[in-house]
Amino acid sequence: TQFETVEIQSLTSSQITLARSTTAAWPTGTLLMPCVTGSLPTEVAVQRLTDTVLVAAVDFDCDPVDTDPYTPTAAATMTHDGYEVITRQPNWRDNISNRFEYRRGEIDFNSGARKMLTSEKYPRIQRSYSWLLKNRAQIKAYREMLGRLNGQAKPLLIPSWHNDFKVVKIIGQNDLGITVADNQFLQMVGFDPTRGAIVIRLKNGTTFYRTLTGVFPDGSDVRLAFATPLGQDIPADDVQVVHFLMLNRLASDRVEIVWHTDRVAEVENAFINVKE
Repeated sequence: TQFETVEIQSLTSSQITLARSTTAAWPTGTLLMPCVTGSLPTEVAVQRLTDTVLVAAVDFDCDPVDTDPYTPTAAATMTHDGYEVITRQPNWRDNISNRFEYRRGEIDFNSGARKMLTSEKYPRIQRSYSWLLKNRAQIKAYREMLGRLNGQAKPLLIPSWHNDFKVVKIIGQNDLGITVADNQFLQMVGFDPTRGAIVIRLKNGTTFYRTLTGVFPDGSDVRLAFATPLGQDIPADDVQVVHFLMLNRLASDRVEIVWHTDRVAEVENAFINVKE
């Protein structure tokens, strides 16, 4: 029940300088927590479970001007074609939902036939990913990403994390493409600029990012072409998986972090593809 609130004057990665001295002596191991200024709503509901036990859930409204969202400044650890790449795999405890949306126009004079016109050649694809952040370093890295994205303002690249293609031939060090098993993608979709890049993940952990220049038949298989070779010979069996790498932005400016402890948090973000 002992606590003291003090204002921070300045801070570094290893030291906090206070605006005034503390009024009490605090021993080594004292818990320090950041505070924000918030206000209660005009109505608070309290439930009585027994005559001596009650339960209440309280939401505090914090002024965005006075409340630091704590999105530290740091450069992205991985980029491709000038865009940040998310390399952290999602938590497969939760499904990755996929929603395909085509926008269309409609002409209807309320009499006789009506006409519908598709206004987009390629669909808007919205996917939801969840991540379990297991320590403060992972939480800090996630908040740094939020600071770079600035809500829906800035796009980034995200692997589909699906097993999109299976490599069936050795990849030569100078090859400008990979041969994959025919999975009907060429026939049903073909070259799609909204899915215009891939991630090649090897079993030893090596990862390659390449922008596609075309999708072509290769005998009974399919050729995914790109402009820059991988620079090494890679047997097909050494490839773990090939994912699509898609340009996305956050589907909402609202991001919620669920804290399970003061060091473990969980997040779920919905992303929607960006069409250049």
